[in-house]
Parts: sequence; C-alpha cells; structure tokens
Amino acid sequence: MSMNLSEELMWRTFRFGRVCGELIGALTLRPDGTLSGYRSDNERSWAIKNDKLVFLRGDGAVTTIFNQIKRERGGYVLTGEFLPRGPGPWHMLTEFIDEPRGGVISQLSLELYGTDTPKLYSESRYRDDGYPHTNLLPDVVKSVLDTIRPRFWLECGSMLGGSAIRVADVAKCANASTEIVCVDPFTGDVNMWAWEQPRKRAGEWQFLRLEGGRPTIFERFLANVVAAGHADMILPLPATCSVGVELLRRLLGEQRLCSVPSVIYLDSAHEPDETFLELQSCWGLLAPGGVLLGDDWGWDAVRTDVLRFRKLVKVDNTGYERLQARHQRFSEIEGVLIDRGQWALVKAQ
Repeated sequence: MSMNLSEELMWRTFRFGRVCGELIGALTLRPDGTLSGYRSDNERSWAIKNDKLVFLRGDGAVTTIFNQIKRERGGYVLTGEFLPRGPGPWHMLTEFIDEPRGGVISQLSLELYGTDTPKLYSESRYRDDGYPHTNLLPDVVKSVLDTIRPRFWLECGSMLGGSAIRVADVAKCANASTEIVCVDPFTGDVNMWAWEQPRKRAGEWQFLRLEGGRPTIFERFLANVVAAGHADMILPLPATCSVGVELLRRLLGEQRLCSVPSVIYLDSAHEPDETFLELQSCWGLLAPGGVLLGDDWGWDAVRTDVLRFRKLVKVDNTGYERLQARHQRFSEIEGVLIDRGQWALVKAQ
C-alpha cells in the first residue's frame, strides 16, 4: 500500500461521475477506507493497490481502478476503468475546490428557500443583546481573512449570531467578499435546557426564551443579524452540523452549489466524542488549504477530540507558517494552532 498516495487523497471531497460528463454523486475518501456522502453496492470502500486508487464492493472485490491521476486548477482529477463494464476509461473523480461561479448566499437562498427567505420574517422585537459575548476574536478573524481570503465561510454553531456578526464586521471593514452560512438547529444544548427554568425563576437572562414551549433562538438570530446590517452576507441553515454539512455535500454533487467553504468555524458540539464526529464531517467538506477553526479549547471534551482528530489528518505546514506569520499570537500544541481558547487546523493542499 502506498501510504503517500493514501495520505494525499484521504479527506478530499470529489464529484463522482462518468467520463461522458454524467454526474453520479459526491463523496469524501475517509481515513478508515469508507466513502462518506455516497453509497452504492459497487462502491463501498476505497484503497490504494499497486499505487492506484481503487473502489471496492462490500465483498472486497475491486470494481474501479483509477489509473490516471493529474491536478487541474489546484485539485485532483482521476480517471479509471469500471471493471464490470470492461477496458477503457469510464469513471471520473474531480476534486471540489473553492471556485464559485456565483454568490453562495444567492445560490443557497434559491435552492433552500426559493423566494421565501428567512430574512423576510425578521422581527425587531426579538432583537437580543443579552447574550454575554462571542469568544471569536476579531484579530484571529482578520488574520484568517487576510491569509485565506475566503469567499465561503461556514459556521457550525451560531446561537444568536454573535460570531457570524463579528466575522461580517471584520470582513466588511477589510472589503473582503466573504459570505457566511450559519448551520445551527437553533434549539439549544443540554446546559441551556437544564438552566432555563432556574434562570427564569431567578429573573436572569435566558438562553432559550421559550414561547409555546419552543426556543426563540432562531427569531433572535434573525433579528440580531438584520439589526447589525448583515442580512446581505449571512444566511442561516436551521439544521444540525451533520445534516447541514451532508446537505451542502449533496448540493455540490448535484451541481446546485458551486463552492466549498475555505473556512469552517466549529462551535457546536461540546459533549465527549461529539466534536470528533463534527470534525470528521467538516474536514471532508473543507477546501484544500482551508482553515478549520474552533472555540472552547479549554473544554476537556473539545480539546481531547481536536487532539485525537489531529493525529489522523494531514495538515498544510506551509499554511501553518503563513497563518502564524500573520497572527504571531498563535502557538502550536501537538500540531494545533492555539490562541486564547481558539484553535485552528489548516488542511493539506
């Protein structure tokens, strides 16, 4: 087995199709040999055999051999034979790179909401400045924007919009053409539900602020984003991280979205093993050379999962150097960049 080729291809996300141009789906090559985002009897897993990428059936039999590999516009393109069909090129893998043909928000608004976009339902009475803070640091945001110049910034875990609004503030000051998609179910976490009634009885600010037994986090998110003047560059996607990421992967595979995120800010799961699962999902969607950024390094569950994940992935050392040169407060702990509770990984090119 060629470890170099295996390490080079793992975690990359591809459009899977035929040489005639027909699309089959989108998939990510995961380190455990499975294919994320796509499932078929003929393509159940992947491996490197004789220095070539192959797809295998469930019984381990090889079905496709990718015997040609090249790079175009920064991404890998592989062409191979589908053995049940016979000799000759048949299947293609084309890596997704961050090369949008239109605005992310306009595309997703149309695909997800049609003309009935969420910002039409913003109500100023829900504006809420009571949330204590966002931990996302403006100078970290500025450094990432200057280094990566992302057009698509994906956020998983948005709460009332504080971190997205901060990114938008910094991006507009820097004249950056960055658009932000916020994936969050807007239903609160374990602590928020456990604290809700005790805080209400004590007359304190409430995370959920229930109405009819349902959290009003989404309504407050919309009101805060509109009040901040950023409805033009922030779009919510009310779903869990895993659902949101897989939906974006599907839209990419169906050519209904033409850009992958080059920055993903992860501030969602905080329970043991939850962050690890979200890291896996987000890393597969992230553009090569992109930054996976997160919060709450001080939480044991988050820190443990990030360090465990870092041991499994290949990072871009040059990207680390560029980011550290731009933001000298970053220190490195076991291969993870750290600054005041924020952590960052740069995906290999």
